[in-house]
Parts: sequence; structure tokens; C-alpha cells
Amino acid sequence: MKKNNDETLSSLDLYDIIGPLNNLIAKSINVSTGQILLNSGDSLSVIYQKQIKSFEPDQAPAIYHESLSSSKTIIRNNITLEGSETLKFYCSTPILSKKGDTLGAIIAIDSRKDDLNATEIALFENIAQIAAPILEKHFETQKIKKVFTDFLHKTVHDLKNPFTSIALTAELLKRKADDSKTVNTLAQRIEKANDRIFNNLERLKSAFPIHNSSFKLNVQEIILSQLLAQVKQDFTEGNAMVKNEKEIAIYGDPHRLRAAFTHLLQHLSKLSGINNIHFTLTEKETHTEIAITNYPNENFELSTNEPQSNALSIAKTLIEMHRGKISTAQNPQTGSYCFYISLPLTTP
Repeated sequence: MKKNNDETLSSLDLYDIIGPLNNLIAKSINVSTGQILLNSGDSLSVIYQKQIKSFEPDQAPAIYHESLSSSKTIIRNNITLEGSETLKFYCSTPILSKKGDTLGAIIAIDSRKDDLNATEIALFENIAQIAAPILEKHFETQKIKKVFTDFLHKTVHDLKNPFTSIALTAELLKRKADDSKTVNTLAQRIEKANDRIFNNLERLKSAFPIHNSSFKLNVQEIILSQLLAQVKQDFTEGNAMVKNEKEIAIYGDPHRLRAAFTHLLQHLSKLSGINNIHFTLTEKETHTEIAITNYPNENFELSTNEPQSNALSIAKTLIEMHRGKISTAQNPQTGSYCFYISLPLTTP
């Protein structure tokens, strides 16, 4: 069994809601125990009786995998769940998201029953439908928390460089106090480092404002070329060029989108090592497509084996909050990359 980590323990935040759901399962179909099985991708967790058990996928009981892979209610008799204990009755039905993804399953266990009638099955499946939006909201919240943590750590890292620069320059000033030209040069260096600090702090404040709905989008009309002009200012690692045939307006949170583009540029610059990055904007019937690459004249093929990074993870999450999508493409001959961002023209 896998030890609880911070992400697994976050499931316990749900217990105030999952506890009543488990009780509802038990009372509605008259079984001894109700459980919720969660599928977090890298682990499986079962919540019941104010407890949580987490398993590595390859160590979880086979019946849990069957429950998650089934698209309908399953009933099994005389099965071994853990250890040597045999369960007379085991029943599960999947919990599905709005998109049809399996978030988990609700489980009923009993030592007397051996089947459910049609009414009990209907009740059981209705409980799964009640649980779905609760779990979906929980997973969305955990994802946003991860974005915040990654963003905060990156900002702290970005702040260390200008602080170090200020400290070293101040030390040099002490030694060059009699050389006015050198002092002036060092003073300008301090001003630039100071500006970088304030820009990072403003980005942090803008991306995560303090109010009751800090994770909601502040949606407004955005002229895409103007937004990308701001992104170019943020991209200090190199140059960025924008090509668009006409002005394109979209709707979204400018601060979140600005952060998404900046993180994606950082990811691409580390992949390619070349810092001349090109934006190409194209307006489709229902969405806008933004191509970002170092090589605008090459041909690319969509790739499923994309290199990962915290910057890419943050960018994807911020774009997905706008009902958009980031796709990775690669030139199989040269190995160079292109990212395609799709954003809806309507309000997210």
C-alpha cells in the first residue's frame, strides 16, 4: 500500500462530503459499507469510515481496476479484496466527468446480500451522478493549487537573480566610489535589477489576486496583438516577433493568458536553444490559433511524446482554464518544435 503524500491527503478534505455519500450508499441499498474509489492517475485511493487507503496502480486489488475500467455497474460475489478476507457481495459503478472521463467509482460491500434489484441499482447509479460534480470540482481545485505552487516557486527563483545582482553591485560600489563613470554604470545595473524585482512582484499579484474568487477568470475583451506585445516585454531571454493578417479579439483573463504565453516561451527557448521566436495568428470559424516556433517556415507534425516541464504544465493549465488547448508539433527531420494554442472566440 502506498504511503499518504500531500496530494493523497488532500482527498481527506473531501471527507465532510464523501462521508455522507458513503452513508447514503449504505442506507439507500441496505449494505454494511459504502466507499468512494478515486483515480488520481498515479495512484488509487479508497475513502471509507474516516480512513483513506492509497495504492500504487500495480499494487491495487484487481477488482478496483475492474471497477474503474467498467462503463456500467458490476456485481461480484465471494471475492478477496485485501488479505484473506472474502467478501460475499461487492458492487461498484463508475463516477464520470462531464467529458466522460472516469474520476473514480462508488462501491458497496456487504456480508449478507448477494445481489441488487432494479430499484437499488437505479439508486446506486444516481448516487454516482451526485458524486461526479463534487469530485470533478475537487480535482480542478487541486490542479489550480499545483499551478499556484509552481508559479510561486518560479517567481521566487526569478527574484533571487536580481537580489544577488543588487548585493554584488553594492559591494562593487564600495570599492569604486572614487570612479564616477564606474559608479554610474553600477547604479544603472541596480536600477535594472530593481525593475526586474518589481515586475516579478506585479506578475505574482496580477496572476493571483486576493479576493473571494481568486481562482476565477477576470474575463474581458483582449486584442491579441496587444497582449503578445506585453508578452514580448516579459520574454527577456530573446526576441519575439508577431505575424497576423488582421486584428483578432478574444475574451479571457489578460493576466492569466500573459503568464501562459510567457511560460510557454520559456519552455520553447529551453528546448531549442535559439531565442528568436515567432508568433503566427490565424482566425478560424470558432477559435483563434496561435503558432509559436523558432522556425516559422518548417513543416511540423503533431506529437504525442512531448518533453515536459513545470513551465509547460503551468501554461497548459492556464490555457485550459480558458477552454483552450495547447498542442505540440515537431519536425521529424530537424527535431525542432512548434506549439499550437487554440483559444475560443467566445467568452470562456
